[in-house]
Amino acid sequence: MPHVIANAGVIYRFAIPQRIELGASVRHVGDRYHSDANTVKLLAYTTADVHASIDIPKTKLSLRVRNITNERYAAWSDPFYPDQILLGAPRSYELSAVFKF
Repeated sequence: MPHVIANAGVIYRFAIPQRIELGASVRHVGDRYHSDANTVKLLAYTTADVHASIDIPKTKLSLRVRNITNERYAAWSDPFYPDQILLGAPRSYELSAVFKF
């Protein structure tokens, strides 16, 4: 279990003819060990995400970029397999549309 886990986010909404929303978030996870024996140390990491959305009549369009710095990090490790780790997700993009009927 890491000693430090911190999350912070900000969202700004403004209305011009259409409502627009911009946001960002940051997550930090400190160093941690994968088992009680403290044989393998997973190093700290920090990731950041950003998003933007716009409301147009009966539709909301959103774009999200996760892990914008493309940080490579160990997200998890199983104590029974100390030589294997699960890497965190690389930079990814999401585009979504919500329609109202």
